[in-house]
Amino acid sequence: MRKVTFICLLFVCFCSNAQHGKLYTEFRVGLNIEYFYSLRKSKFYPGIQAFAGLVTNYEFDSSLWSLNYSPTISIYQKTLGNNMNPLVNDLQIDLTNYVGAGLSSDSITYPKYARSINNSPYYNVRTESCNSIYLGSNFILNNHRRNQAIASLNFNVSNISVNYYNDLGFLFIRGFFGDNFDRWWTGGGTLFVHRKESEFIPNHFEYSFDQFTGFAPLSYEIGTLLGMDVRHYDENTDSLFNNSDDKFLQYTSSAYNSARHKFKFSFGGDSPLEYSIGFMGDLKRFNESLESYRFWSIQDWIHIKGNSPMHPNYDVNKIFFGIGTHPYSYDLKKN
Repeated sequence: MRKVTFICLLFVCFCSNAQHGKLYTEFRVGLNIEYFYSLRKSKFYPGIQAFAGLVTNYEFDSSLWSLNYSPTISIYQKTLGNNMNPLVNDLQIDLTNYVGAGLSSDSITYPKYARSINNSPYYNVRTESCNSIYLGSNFILNNHRRNQAIASLNFNVSNISVNYYNDLGFLFIRGFFGDNFDRWWTGGGTLFVHRKESEFIPNHFEYSFDQFTGFAPLSYEIGTLLGMDVRHYDENTDSLFNNSDDKFLQYTSSAYNSARHKFKFSFGGDSPLEYSIGFMGDLKRFNESLESYRFWSIQDWIHIKGNSPMHPNYDVNKIFFGIGTHPYSYDLKKN
């Protein structure tokens, strides 16, 4: 109810001031293909992400306030957020509605683009200001009922932007912008280095980290109360359970638990292509001399430092290479 009220207030504010600001709206589509190499099993396999959506930004003339609203449809298979068992066919479709409000200053003559979440490599946060900060939510509707609300914070200074998202919300407003269930898209973020006035690829460089967690009801909450790790999910395929009216289906597979470091870059000019390289898996290695694991997942570091239960992640580590494009962008309205 609080999230619905928040959205209503944003749109009431938007409608009452629509004649006193600048509205930017564009339509974007894109495609990304990644090739994974399993370090343990020595196998190659491809993954794909396709997306289309609107990017809307409204900046008020009389104040520093601005709004972002972006609905995006993304389709992805055999990448983060999918069942990573190569023998399982798992197609995921997300409708992500991002709503954000914030402050911006010092208008510029070209747009800068960032993301509020990394379920696909679309750009759904736009600003035409030198500096800005946005706080908002991603509301995801999924074809397998993996519906979720995820808090998002975007901060920009000059040509550098940083995004942080977490389904728990933030420390000072915990649970307001996110659904506070700590599953599926549990947390991550991106560093962006923007380009100036590029028609196709808007950023020189991006680094992102993302964590995806299969869902076992109440496991994390019980683990937190008892001071123990979350139990391992035994199933390796899409195990579904439902109640009597068949309305609630939940993915509980351990094959969904994975983490990813990703580096993305472009070579400049007007090329519509961008390239990526990264690592994905449990991101840990056993140190025989210390008889313990060394962790490379940022979320694991946070949970270790905070004495929180660890999310079970036994995914095979993989290296991947990718190529993507944003071949079409159409400016629908610019006042």
